[in-house]
Amino acid sequence: MPLLSFALTCIINRNFPDTKTSFYMLIAFAGIVLVITNGNFSHLMASSSFIGDLLLLAATVCWVIYTYFANVMNSVYRWNIQKEIFII
Repeated sequence: MPLLSFALTCIINRNFPDTKTSFYMLIAFAGIVLVITNGNFSHLMASSSFIGDLLLLAATVCWVIYTYFANVMNSVYRWNIQKEIFII
C-alpha cells in the first residue's frame, strides 16, 4: 500500500519523484510481482486466481484513494468522522 499511496500522491499533486526514487519504486513493484508469481512470470496471467488478484489490487487502490481524501478532508475542513459518529 505505501507504494500505491506514494504513486497516487505524486499523480494528484503533480509532484513527480526524481529518477532515483522512480527507479526504487520500479524495483519495489518488481519485488511485489516476484512474490506474487513465486518467481515464475508465466503464472501471472495463467493463474486461476488472476481475477482474485485483480480484485485485491482494485480493493487496495480504493483504500488508498479513501485514505488520501480522508486526510485531505481532515486537513482542509478539520473534519473528523469520530465526532460525526458520536453526535448521531
